Amino acid sequence: MNVLKVALAQIDYRPAIIIESHELLVEPIFTSTKEPHTSVSLLSFKGSEKVLTSLRYQYLSWLRTKMVAIIEKCLSLSVDLVVFPEYSIPFQLLDDICSLTKDTELRVIAGTHIVTKTTQTLPNGYPDTSKYLRCAMLPIIANGKIDHYTFKKILAAEEQNNIKEPKSDVKDFFDLGDYCINVKICIEAIADDEA
Repeated sequence: MNVLKVALAQIDYRPAIIIESHELLVEPIFTSTKEPHTSVSLLSFKGSEKVLTSLRYQYLSWLRTKMVAIIEKCLSLSVDLVVFPEYSIPFQLLDDICSLTKDTELRVIAGTHIVTKTTQTLPNGYPDTSKYLRCAMLPIIANGKIDHYTFKKILAAEEQNNIKEPKSDVKDFFDLGDYCINVKICIEAIADDEA
């Protein structure tokens, strides 16, 4: 019998999502657009872009350190599959995961993130961004590339005005060699009769 060794990563993170023009990666405190909060992503003054870029860089560096430690620990324990929480891994860190998993057996379900326009080089296997702009994508990374991906289909109330549903069919069954997995995002796991 084949045994699949899975690690579920619990990490403190800021969501890789934009809600009503608020980029939550750079927000120190964000509760809801209906409540008062500290919104730095809407700052508009000379030099504000530098502040946002610095906040984003610092946050990504902090998250990268945690993510690398988790993946390296999983590799040392011969884990087959590590699962990160929804909205926990921004697209800017996908290349790091690809580098860490190259020439290994580890597969990473890299949370979800919102597909946006970017000038950054995206990892091998990343879909055409113009087709999925503002969709919540969940990449599955294996052997240094995005091996599979799926998209969130059932949106929470706060997501409905900010995230688009994919226009094409979404595949959520994936062949991982010795195993076949069915990946559902959040509420989809209990809402789908076929899950």
